[in-house]
Amino acid sequence: MTESGSITLRAACEGLSAKFLGPSHVRVTSATVNSHAVEIGGLFGCLTGATVDGHDFIGQAIDNGAVALLVEKSITEFDVSKVAVALVEDTRRAIGPISSRIYGEPSRSLSCFGVTGTNGKTTTVHMLASIARAGDEKVGTVGTLGANFSLKGQDREQLSLSGLTTPEAPALQDQLAQMQQAGITTVAMEVSSHALSQFRVDGTQFKMVCFTNLGHDHLDFHGDMDSYLLAKTRLFTPVFSDRAAINIDDSSGVHVANAAEANGLSVTTFGLSPEADITATAIEYSISGTNFVITDRRTDESVEVSTNFLGEINVLNALAAAALAQGGGHSLAISSTGLANATVVSGRLERIENTEPFTVLLDYAHTPDALAAALRAARTIAFESRVLLVFGCGGNRDFEKRPAMGLVAVAGAEVVVITSDNPRSEDPIEIANQITAKIDKSSVSVELDRRAAIRQALNAARPGDVVVIAGKGHETSQIFRTATGTHDDRVVIQEELARL
Repeated sequence: MTESGSITLRAACEGLSAKFLGPSHVRVTSATVNSHAVEIGGLFGCLTGATVDGHDFIGQAIDNGAVALLVEKSITEFDVSKVAVALVEDTRRAIGPISSRIYGEPSRSLSCFGVTGTNGKTTTVHMLASIARAGDEKVGTVGTLGANFSLKGQDREQLSLSGLTTPEAPALQDQLAQMQQAGITTVAMEVSSHALSQFRVDGTQFKMVCFTNLGHDHLDFHGDMDSYLLAKTRLFTPVFSDRAAINIDDSSGVHVANAAEANGLSVTTFGLSPEADITATAIEYSISGTNFVITDRRTDESVEVSTNFLGEINVLNALAAAALAQGGGHSLAISSTGLANATVVSGRLERIENTEPFTVLLDYAHTPDALAAALRAARTIAFESRVLLVFGCGGNRDFEKRPAMGLVAVAGAEVVVITSDNPRSEDPIEIANQITAKIDKSSVSVELDRRAAIRQALNAARPGDVVVIAGKGHETSQIFRTATGTHDDRVVIQEELARL
């Protein structure tokens, strides 16, 4: 393995079809696709996007200290005698493996676990991290909540909060290298469909990869569900791992499992299905959490599990984490301990403490399947009482899921208040109209001011009811056109509860 800072551009491009210009034996110490973030001695990767072309920022990158360029276009206007250039067919495909080599191929000395799926990635990663800690591993995580790690007796180290579930390839490899140097042994990572389509995890070796589920989301990017599934399936090939954990309760999971086995991967299935290898029985739901028994049907080993997590979706997430942990050499007993120690992830079916005679749940659900799962979880603790829902849909994103979410809302809740999420450049009224397109509009109310919508639901709640505030979860801002304002559902809920 090459150590970071001791590799030439030519060596970093080994195995790739590249044409070299300039001093290709220059040593490269870092990599980035952001010209502002270029470090002296670094490589600047020129990505071509829908609206921005990295090749337009080469001059700025050189001024900031770049000694090497990765390009897919001719750059005759620059003096390549002073900067090394690798010309490749597709910079996106190439930047991952190149970055991995620049940073010393850190994933080869870490136990990396990759989790993909529409819903459950963040919680599964969080649960797996807790199990690994129970098994005395030093753990880092990468995902929607950023890249971070903590060592015993130390505060959590936040490496980044980029806004991307899975960072661009150079940033990811840098984060893995930092974790490796800090003594981390295990990394649990969310792998988004965007990341797979854009080759962000190329160059990363995983000990095991996981598929949670597939639901309606991101079709503004992928175009259709078949393309979305194809993007997810890309992770289940030998180039990334030789082992997989797959949810076969999900029909797409059966497809992924078959594809993974056809690709030569060793597959562990999980789910509530009688055919699953890792399953859960004796499930008991309560307002404080969920108890169940995890069984490995291959060995008949069983353990009792008590968690702080709500709903069937989190039973499945726990099964996913336990299956991955087994792949990392940890017993079901260790999984039981780790799951018991795991705290609820911010904004994921998070119960908001309050003194009122009803329950308030905060959830990130922003897809039809996730919203349905959140409402089912609410129903398990509402018993004969009502479920009240506040939600909206984001602007400039997957229009087709909006009416589907309206249907899910009225099917799963007695009281529905439709509000704004992040409208972005769209008219909030039009978004609300699309949500209600296939339902009886008299069955819901529309309050586009999110605070006022939350207040309305809390005011309407009766003893025993469950109020679900969905869509934003951990987010602390709200985007209207070009303005980003402060909005934290958790804070708003607490403030409005105090007014009751």
